[in-house]
Amino acid sequence: MKGELYSNWRRGAAALAARALVVAACGDDDSSDSSSEGIQASGSSAMGAAMAAWVSEYNRIADASFEYAAIGSGGGRDQFLEGITVFAGSDVPLNDEEYAASVDRCAGDQGAVNLPHFVSAIAVFYNLPEIEGEQLNLPNDVLAKIFQGDITNWSDEEIAAANPDLDLPDRSLEAIVRNDDSGTTENFTEYLDAAAPGVWTGGVFGEWSEEGPSGVGSAQFTEGVVAAVAAGEGSIGYADLGQIGNLPAAAIGVADGFAPPTADGASAVFAASERLNGNNELDFAYELNRTPDSADVYPLSFVAYHIVCVEYDDADTAAQVRDFMTFVGSEDGQQIAEELAGSTPLSNDLRNQLAATIDAIGP
Repeated sequence: MKGELYSNWRRGAAALAARALVVAACGDDDSSDSSSEGIQASGSSAMGAAMAAWVSEYNRIADASFEYAAIGSGGGRDQFLEGITVFAGSDVPLNDEEYAASVDRCAGDQGAVNLPHFVSAIAVFYNLPEIEGEQLNLPNDVLAKIFQGDITNWSDEEIAAANPDLDLPDRSLEAIVRNDDSGTTENFTEYLDAAAPGVWTGGVFGEWSEEGPSGVGSAQFTEGVVAAVAAGEGSIGYADLGQIGNLPAAAIGVADGFAPPTADGASAVFAASERLNGNNELDFAYELNRTPDSADVYPLSFVAYHIVCVEYDDADTAAQVRDFMTFVGSEDGQQIAEELAGSTPLSNDLRNQLAATIDAIGP
């Protein structure tokens, strides 16, 4: 394999393979990071396909036994902060309260940092055989009304007005949402809140069952939403573009036109977004641009982060996490995610910046 960061990782892998694998156990009485079970992590299901590929390749080459459970971003952050797992995957960065908790969870006083390793579009995808092969346009106001349960038929005049060339059926429309604590949902509702002000009334949230509007169906995790839409003609949902299979995705309203979800569009919104002032200089959290002025940008995108401690109690844990993150952030690691999960590879410049944070992970 090629790639400078990956080469650096590979040189260290042989030495790391001889070490006992460890898992963080900060919630135990001895506050130790050590265990013989292997490295455990959990979180984002949108990043699940990429994590499966990364973990499989890392375990093969490093003779390791990392495990990742795609339980949703909120669950992943909770397990990490409780000391159950070594790191988390999340479609949103730690908030201020969670960062404060990470200072207690991690060794030292630097807490945890957000490493943006996965960038992808969120597709609004649907199952409507009557318009197979045609592009469906959904203005942001219409999108908001659909997921609030205000538009419940595909022949609705507002959908028809945006699609004059389509023969839309008189068919019931059911929106399917995530019912777990989801970073994908938080990105989706953040987009609606910014792009359809005055129409979307639900605000920004990550768990639909507790905070969101009623009148829609639900399923658990990314795969649950995809399966529900695939099985239900007339249904519509939202999920990571790389995981919707052959289901069609709508073009959403951007600037004065419509934009379908693409890797290039996701990359453009990431490049146009602002890096936040994190809790320390090693942090890489971003505020995404949800209202760009060009249809070349797909603003309904997300950045998935690995959330890791800067300092761990156990040196072996720190070395394993540092090694794995170096692999994920390498050119080859990013290509693996692109090929197997449909993500957009990070730029060389950002990868090199992240390398400084990854190198700082230690005991």
